[in-house]
Amino acid sequence: MSEMSTEARSARVTAARRSPEIATLHDEPAWLALYTNDAVVEDPVGAPPCQRGVFTRPGKKDDLERFYATFIAPSEIRVDVRSEVVVGNTVIRDVILNVRLSGGARAAVPAILRYELVEQDERLLVSRMRAYWDAGRNGREVLASGLAGKISSALSGFRLMRVLGKDWAGRYLEGTKRGIRREGGPKVEALGRALGASDVGALDAIATADATVTLPGASPSSLRSLDGKSLALTFVEPMSSGFFVAARCHATHAGREVRGLAFVSFDESSKKIRALELFWE
Repeated sequence: MSEMSTEARSARVTAARRSPEIATLHDEPAWLALYTNDAVVEDPVGAPPCQRGVFTRPGKKDDLERFYATFIAPSEIRVDVRSEVVVGNTVIRDVILNVRLSGGARAAVPAILRYELVEQDERLLVSRMRAYWDAGRNGREVLASGLAGKISSALSGFRLMRVLGKDWAGRYLEGTKRGIRREGGPKVEALGRALGASDVGALDAIATADATVTLPGASPSSLRSLDGKSLALTFVEPMSSGFFVAARCHATHAGREVRGLAFVSFDESSKKIRALELFWE
């Protein structure tokens, strides 16, 4: 993998940071201008994606505009960054989203944000953004925060129905409830132990036969090609979002110790691991 210049890395990080920065200012035209004409936002991953230029519900607003009206316009957001990783045109941000909802409830949401960038007219635009965070956990914490939490939850539900419509709101809520959920974290931790011990039996119990691994800047290869000598992995604070788990990771690879971010996807029927993607610089 060729090394990226400091200037190129900075440009990519800036392009990713602009989305939450402008969202905080509630400048919808400026926020939309950061995204390509066919951009897709999955927030959280597991819920139905919102695509620019697609009109799931009849009206003047496309799906991305409805996403903005539902989730960004009524909220105040401050982002605390824990780490940022850039590999090619992918920027991964490990953050805490400090959100104040309409109704007054506040939430501190651990999230991993993945931005896929493209260059158009000498600008870096977002073609896809995936936000990995535990919607179930966040919902429980908001409700447990007292009267403000209950009011905020009720207002959020009303807004979902008003802006997205009954069918779309139902699919959104269902998407936040299904997935690997509490099984995900233990399975990802077991993956690290199985790889470290080169335990084929343990790997067979948690991963599909054709499961793949993608190292930074490389093409996918068989997960079973790894062993504890070629790659030692430890996953930190795994977090389920749909049929994915996102986590920080510590690794020893090619004779050096690195820290990065990992995404593990699961087969929906067997709930076994089907792919591991790793990002570090």
